[in-house]
Amino acid sequence: MPECTLCGKRVAALNKIELEDAIVEVCDDCSKFGRVVQRATPAKTYKPMQKAVDLHGILKEDEPVFASDYGKRVREAREARGLARPDLARKINERESIIRRIERQEMEPDDTLTRKIERFLNIKIKEEYE
Repeated sequence: MPECTLCGKRVAALNKIELEDAIVEVCDDCSKFGRVVQRATPAKTYKPMQKAVDLHGILKEDEPVFASDYGKRVREAREARGLARPDLARKINERESIIRRIERQEMEPDDTLTRKIERFLNIKIKEEYE
């Protein structure tokens, strides 16, 4: 579910408002803080990445999977570089809430985001299936 930019509440759909010359996506409660530009537009959703399976439902051995501690790896690499979550998010052009969810292992990033994280932090969060 998308999160309100102002209060962080998770809602089904967000409204776009103009707030101090910026367009932000907020929940219905926070819409009162600006001029509504567009009502209840569904935000981009990140689905957990599906593991590659063959026709028999068995994980393909040549496909990498997320390490069991991928969130910890991201957090430790970020902290080792002296970056706060918002700093990392800004540098890789993602939302801070997405970085938080990855570090807590509440979501698995898609392939594009995985590559951005691995390249920027110089770590591997995917490994070969054993």
